[in-house]
Amino acid sequence: SALNYTEDLEAYKRSFDMKTNSGGDEAWKALQELSRVFAKTGDEAALRKVLDIDEALWFIALDNILMDGDGYVSRASDYNIYRDTKGRFHFLPHDSNESFKTGSGGPGSRSYPRDERLSPLFGGDMNDRPLVKALLAIPHVRARYLAHVKTIVDEWMDWDKAMGPAFQAYHDLIADEVKRDDKCLYGYAAFKSSLEGRSSGRSQSVRSFVESRREYLVNHETLSGPWPEIKSVVVEEGGAEVVVKVSGEVEIDQVLLHVANGRNVPYDAVALKKTSGGNWRGELPGLKKGRQYWYVEA
Repeated sequence: SALNYTEDLEAYKRSFDMKTNSGGDEAWKALQELSRVFAKTGDEAALRKVLDIDEALWFIALDNILMDGDGYVSRASDYNIYRDTKGRFHFLPHDSNESFKTGSGGPGSRSYPRDERLSPLFGGDMNDRPLVKALLAIPHVRARYLAHVKTIVDEWMDWDKAMGPAFQAYHDLIADEVKRDDKCLYGYAAFKSSLEGRSSGRSQSVRSFVESRREYLVNHETLSGPWPEIKSVVVEEGGAEVVVKVSGEVEIDQVLLHVANGRNVPYDAVALKKTSGGNWRGELPGLKKGRQYWYVEA
């Protein structure tokens, strides 16, 4: 289920499996309310009350970039939803074994591309992907989502510096166990060559997928060209100063400091003011209690 809104509460019970026995109808009605808010496309204030927006953006970005053929983006499938004690929902990947373009598709995936040319905005105009559509309909949230995509592509989709060493470490960790497994589906030879072996049909190597997917994304119209670069952040007592280095001809008209006083609470945006020296400065709201979380958006 993609979480399309319906007044029929029983429809949610047919599509989802509640893992907490104590949830009851209150939890089902909360899930129904979440889908109702999705249907009110562009209502950020309502979304903030029921959804961890920033976490959801990372969820969609990873699902899209790694092309989970059996995930939310591809066919509204195989994901978990957790409702925290403050009433906000969190989306979690589940059963992601068909990532890296290895999935064969299924119901709901007819429009999903079968090669690496999947737009990072896929689902943004689709009624049967209400989570994606609701978030990407808000211009500055869409911009933040694309910044997340670019961060993953730039910092993690580099095979030699990041993803390759990480994959190799996990590959080596389980190699002996796979070799001893006499019931595996594809055999040890396929496992051994899975990282950098020759590509053929569905047996495309992970490296081949990562490099071709990255090449497509870095040249996509929404990600190519100059982007602002946040060079450094200096936090002072009672305030924060952000120094922004701009690449190319990008003109910065706003810098926001997103602050949350604790975990599982919405971030509040504080607009920073440009100083005569070209830096941006603003007040960092004081801690109410516990740890403070923040990040900068330019």
